Amino acid sequence: MYNNHHGIYTIRGDMCYENKLMANTALPGRPPAESICLTVSDHDRNSTTPKRKRRLRISPVTVANVFIILIVFASLVFLEYGPTPSAKLGFYCKDPTISYPYKGDSISLLLILGGSLVGPLIVIAATELYREKNFNKRWGIEIWNWFRDFTIGMTVNLLLTQVTKVFIGEHRPHFFDTCLPDAAQTCLPGEFITDYKCTNSIYSNYVITDSSRSFPSGHASVSVYTSLFCAIYIHLRLPSHQLRLVIKPFIIVCILLWSVVCCSTRITDYRHHWWDVLAGFILGIACVVYTVITLCKPFEMPLVVSKTHRPSASTTTLLDVKNKDATSVII
Repeated sequence: MYNNHHGIYTIRGDMCYENKLMANTALPGRPPAESICLTVSDHDRNSTTPKRKRRLRISPVTVANVFIILIVFASLVFLEYGPTPSAKLGFYCKDPTISYPYKGDSISLLLILGGSLVGPLIVIAATELYREKNFNKRWGIEIWNWFRDFTIGMTVNLLLTQVTKVFIGEHRPHFFDTCLPDAAQTCLPGEFITDYKCTNSIYSNYVITDSSRSFPSGHASVSVYTSLFCAIYIHLRLPSHQLRLVIKPFIIVCILLWSVVCCSTRITDYRHHWWDVLAGFILGIACVVYTVITLCKPFEMPLVVSKTHRPSASTTTLLDVKNKDATSVII
């Protein structure tokens, strides 16, 4: 069909075999031409539409979140190294529980924090890569989402631990060796001393102040939080049907051993009492439960599509040739 008055030509489209479109072109004043079959996919491929450039927009919520995170991390640094107002703890004269030698840390603060940030990032990236099978945009988005939730929970854990250390605290097992309180030389056994002054000039003020921050164990809370989060993440996100029976449990056990080693060395290094480690253990569990239930989205397993429900290769979408934005029809 064509219109001589407006001088336009039309295309008549009918269904052809093999998902093709039968078209008859007609110019003004001329009879319709012979019918030809056009492949819908060829039409889609040849047609070009201008692509709009996306502008990077930062929402006010994102700015507020970044600002809050910076404030929290600044507060953590100030609580750890700044002159925070904390109560001066007393001690019992000749107390054997705080008379151990100072041996240092088998697992340093830098190692525990670095391992608790880099380790989960590697676990999340490897797991999402195994699920996606390639380095696409969705792979990066999933890594960011999971690591963001992990980092928020870790920040909450560190904040609770550090505030408790500063405002409650407890003498470490090596307190006498680190502080060398002047009143400990003349006091009677069993006497409770509150008025004393540290006389040890070998260690810095930070080490002496830190000798009264034993409760709770920060190494225990951080390592337990990290290990449990990674174990739960791998258990629910890593497909079991594609791995052998031993591989997945072996990975989870190796991750959990990290927390066992961290907690054990805090006691053998005389850096914490056993109840300090237990308190940090409980705090780490509470924070990971809060993170998994409240912050994280549901742990979804990969969608398995049955072969009987897969669309056939010949199925395609028939587009209106005259208007590409028209509603699609599935053949």
